[in-house]
Amino acid sequence: MTEEPTDSLASLASVLAAVAKTPRVPPILPGTEIAGRYLVVGVVGAGGMGVVYRARDLQLGREVAIKLCSRIQEDGARRLLGEATAMARLSHPHVTHVYEVGRVGDDLFLVMELVAGRTVRGWLAAARRPWRDVVRLYLDAASGLHAVHRAGLVHGDFKPDNLIVDEDGRVRIVDFGLARVDEPRAPGMNGAGGTPRYMAPEVRAGWPPGQLADQYSFCVALAEALAHGGRRPRAVGRILARGLADDPVARHESMATLRHALARRLALRARAFVAAAAVAAVALLGAAGLWIAGRAEANRARAGALRRAALDFDLEQGRRELAGGDARRALAYLSAALEGGLDRPAVRFLLARGLSALEQSYVEL
Repeated sequence: MTEEPTDSLASLASVLAAVAKTPRVPPILPGTEIAGRYLVVGVVGAGGMGVVYRARDLQLGREVAIKLCSRIQEDGARRLLGEATAMARLSHPHVTHVYEVGRVGDDLFLVMELVAGRTVRGWLAAARRPWRDVVRLYLDAASGLHAVHRAGLVHGDFKPDNLIVDEDGRVRIVDFGLARVDEPRAPGMNGAGGTPRYMAPEVRAGWPPGQLADQYSFCVALAEALAHGGRRPRAVGRILARGLADDPVARHESMATLRHALARRLALRARAFVAAAAVAAVALLGAAGLWIAGRAEANRARAGALRRAALDFDLEQGRRELAGGDARRALAYLSAALEGGLDRPAVRFLLARGLSALEQSYVEL
């Protein structure tokens, strides 16, 4: 339950502590209204671009996050306003939604979805995560980042602390305070923010961050997450190594290309595991079959079991991808299952759901 803002000394202290980390930003105390609609409850965090407050939308009765960017020069304010407007038009299950953008005096504010959860850094620290689970989580984040790029934007500070995993396990990209339109600029004119650990070499050298710099940051974050678990396939390491190339041109063409490579590797590993299990099972059955019908019959049984295992895998992966919001990949797996002869009502039902979801999606992955 949220405490009443006027009675919360803790909220006041957190606001002042956040403002102290942010140069030249005056505090907004709990109980203050912004734009006559949003009642400040407390603070979420702060950085060089401003303070993020937790607030209550008095019109819709929901809690939101408000990022207040104070004392920005007029050119910068116009740029941020345009970028925030572009973000508000973006709707994606793995990107925090921007509800509104506006100005109060000299300050620019962004009203965003308030996501309850923990950062990916906290998610990794909470338990030992299998590498497949880590890659699946980052595949979802890659979908969101690709959607941001399709909108013509760059995040500019992609890192585990800007990825929130909610109570349902859904990851979302947050904190677009450094997001910017992806347009060419001269080196030394980037006004670069970001976190040095995840910053691409060209950004550290003074170039403005672009989509390929976001890709570099993504690969650093994923490599770090996989190292936390202590094990990763070499093929995944090679995919990440390309995204970590010092020369941006040597990296993957886009986040979509990188995501496809990771997803394909994950699927191949899963197929190999299922096939190996099927071979082992069939080998046992084959031994018995030799007693009954000889080697020829055992070989036919082995081939049939492998084929059924592959089709069952396609069905299960299609179900998983559909539940995770990736209708396009779900349809690929389900179509393969249907074409392979797995003509079950469940397959046709999931295909119908996937086609419906794809038609309704706002952003094509």
